[in-house]
Amino acid sequence: MYDARLFTDKLPEKITKGLKDFSGNECYLIKREVDRKSLLSNKNNCHHNVQRYVEKFGGERLNGWLLYRNEKWIDEMGIWVWHYHSVWITPKGKIVDVTDNDLYKKLPLSTFIPDTTRTVDLVNGIAYNTIVIFDNNRIADRFAAASGEDRKLSAGVVYWTTNSVKHFRGLDEHSGQYKLIRKEYPQNIELLEKDYDCKAQGGRLVPNDPDNNMIPSEIFFDYSLGGG
Repeated sequence: MYDARLFTDKLPEKITKGLKDFSGNECYLIKREVDRKSLLSNKNNCHHNVQRYVEKFGGERLNGWLLYRNEKWIDEMGIWVWHYHSVWITPKGKIVDVTDNDLYKKLPLSTFIPDTTRTVDLVNGIAYNTIVIFDNNRIADRFAAASGEDRKLSAGVVYWTTNSVKHFRGLDEHSGQYKLIRKEYPQNIELLEKDYDCKAQGGRLVPNDPDNNMIPSEIFFDYSLGGG
């Protein structure tokens, strides 16, 4: 139990159960306190932002899942997408979201599920993919067909997905971890070239072979140009 307001009663029953089975925790509303002028907080860089707060002020970093607040997807289609995220537990035990991001803009509260079973590794640049859970099988079937991956998706089940929600992996198919492709992690850049013969160029992953314009979908689960 955390010092924050529960949000579980707002979620459909099958969504609540699927997410709790996955994370081991309930859903909370977390107060947002974004200091946009502070050097401690950079937009969309949650894991490092929170770590800087911990190092300067104390407290702890809490990892978990931030709801993608897309009302059409949630209310009209029953699609719940959650991004791996970090919030700050202050020295007084309050939970605060200190990161500015495009998902919430100026909203006062973040919808967040703590997850103490999965931890971002800022030393080696390893975080987690996005997850998705569907409220009904009709929409799940539609997304499965659109993926072109010849797979079945079921309502109430958590899946790993890409940020575009175009590809899916079961929890038994992938660990969910990806390596960050950033200058701070040169070892991950080397591994990317070794594993997929690809490189990061112009904000995209591209093959080293100029005659090959195909990128396997698996690469987007194993590596990321974004993330905190």
